[in-house]
Amino acid sequence: MIPLEAGITMLRALIPSPLHTTLPVPVGFGSTQELAGIVEKQAKLPGQAALLASDIATVEAIVQRAAPEFEAIATDIAHLGQQFLAEASVYIPKMLSANPALALSAASNMASLPGIYVEAAYRRLEEAQARLSSDTATLEGIAGQEHVESYGLGGPIQSDGQATAEERARGKAALAAAKSQLGTPYVWGGTQPGGFDCSGLTSYAWREAGVELPRLAEHQNVGRQVSQAELIEGDLLVWDGHVAMYAGNGQIIEAGSPVQISPLRTTNMGMPFKGYYRPQG
Repeated sequence: MIPLEAGITMLRALIPSPLHTTLPVPVGFGSTQELAGIVEKQAKLPGQAALLASDIATVEAIVQRAAPEFEAIATDIAHLGQQFLAEASVYIPKMLSANPALALSAASNMASLPGIYVEAAYRRLEEAQARLSSDTATLEGIAGQEHVESYGLGGPIQSDGQATAEERARGKAALAAAKSQLGTPYVWGGTQPGGFDCSGLTSYAWREAGVELPRLAEHQNVGRQVSQAELIEGDLLVWDGHVAMYAGNGQIIEAGSPVQISPLRTTNMGMPFKGYYRPQG
């Protein structure tokens, strides 16, 4: 069960910030054609500039489409919070009733109330995520290393080395433990089969693989930081407020509502993304 104050805090935290994105103005590169003919290294500069301008236009269009959705989410979750408090205000006096049956019924309803509204807020966010999934995939493609390299901004991210056989074995074991919990409902503070929150799932899975993790999501940026290109099964994606596990094939497993497989992403309700991490034994 989620305590009343924790339920209020969670609902407030799920309200997204307004979407304000300022994009760079593409520079005119028409005059570079002559220079490109002189400097061989810059021969692709006009094409790269055109690609950048096209990407900026694409992102601007996505932001314009997404902004109303963000505003609607904020309004809907704020309304859920108001409904939550209104319903709680009905049960609280009844919990103090001299009638034991009435007091017990009110206490039972009150105990389940925060979870009901937090669950409703997560469903609203999942609906928005589904509607924005195509645009999200487009943005992830633009931000991808291969696409960025097409701007001519340098080579690929250098790897610190291949994963060891031991690291791969631990990661596979952690992923297997996480996958065994697919479909488990989200429970705030949950750390065991039957109910998990995000960091509860990753802590449980890595414990099964013999590695202890910090309890809070934002503290699970432990072990070796890796690049997206280096990801192996079991690696963690850590946000300031959420954590998920890489499941291979461009997918992650996370304790949403319920534990589920999702496409690989670095966005999560406006939370700052800390990076990819490989827990060490």
